[in-house]
Amino acid sequence: MEDALEYNTKYAKQEDFGIRKNCITKYRKNQEIIGQLFVCSKDRKYLEKGDKVQEPSDETRVGYKALIYVSKKHVNKWMAYKYFGDVAFDPTYLTNRYKIPFVPFTRVNHHHSILFGCALLWDEIEETFVWLLNTWLEAMFSFHPKTIITDQDGGIINAVAMV
Repeated sequence: MEDALEYNTKYAKQEDFGIRKNCITKYRKNQEIIGQLFVCSKDRKYLEKGDKVQEPSDETRVGYKALIYVSKKHVNKWMAYKYFGDVAFDPTYLTNRYKIPFVPFTRVNHHHSILFGCALLWDEIEETFVWLLNTWLEAMFSFHPKTIITDQDGGIINAVAMV
């Protein structure tokens, strides 16, 4: 959990916002923390409590919805990535009316598709794919896939060769 907090705190600082812990999930038998919800520090507006009403400050709570949930189960599943060598990388699917490229990272194992991660991209140029692949490798503890299956887009091919 501490690694997740440290990573997300660094990311939030880089993107010019803060995070805070919101919900904690504990194992009933020994009260061990097994899950943690991190939210943007500007996540919720203040609510009324009885007769007390605290007006929200525009600078402190603006209703942002950014969040991530980390649990021991999820962390262990991420670690399983190092045992899978082949990853499908397909940015051809354009989602919603804004035509934003959706890039899933998937693997087929025992006739089941496993989604390791995904990204929404602004564009499909080489620099974007280099950034995406470097970010992906960072999230996967620098374990490189043995095979990458793509749609043969020139930007992807060049990015894979560079990374």
